[in-house]
Amino acid sequence: MSEMPELKDIRRDIREIEEVASQIKNADDVSPFEKKKLLTELKKVRRKLKIQEQREMAIFTDEPHYGKAPTKFLRDPRIPLQPKAIFSIMHTYANPKEFILNPKTFVSLKTLMKDTGMKRTQLIYWINFLEAQGWITKKRRGMNMSNNITLHWRKRYKKDKEEN
Repeated sequence: MSEMPELKDIRRDIREIEEVASQIKNADDVSPFEKKKLLTELKKVRRKLKIQEQREMAIFTDEPHYGKAPTKFLRDPRIPLQPKAIFSIMHTYANPKEFILNPKTFVSLKTLMKDTGMKRTQLIYWINFLEAQGWITKKRRGMNMSNNITLHWRKRYKKDKEEN
C-alpha cells in the first residue's frame, strides 16, 4: 500500500528541516544569536509540519480501519475478553475523521452479531456492561435505528457523565 503524495511531501519537508537545523548547529560562520534565531524558526515550522503529518495520518489515509482500544482498558483483568473484543470491533466502524478523540459509531446489533458470532442478548449484556463501566456512552437515535455509541479513551465516572 503506497502513501498519499501529501504525506510523503510532509515527511520529506520535515527531514529537510532537520538536516538544515543540524547544518546550522555545526556552522562556524554564523553568530550564536543568529543560530538561535534560525533554529527557533525551524522548530516552529517543523512543529507545524509534524501536527499536519499527524492529521494527515489520522484523517486522510486510505488504510484499513483498525480496531483500537485503550491500553488501560485492555489490561484491566476485571473486564472479560468479550467486551474488549466488542469495543475494538465497534471502533472499526467509527468515523475515520474521529480516530483521535472519542470516536462515534452507530453500528447495528445485527452487524455486531455477524462480526462477533454472539447472540443478540449476549451483545446487549456486554454493551450495557461497557456503558456501566464508563467506556462507552449510548445515545438513542430513534425507533428501529441503531444507537449512537461514543467510545471513550479513558474511563468515565458518573460525575463526568452528568457534565455532558
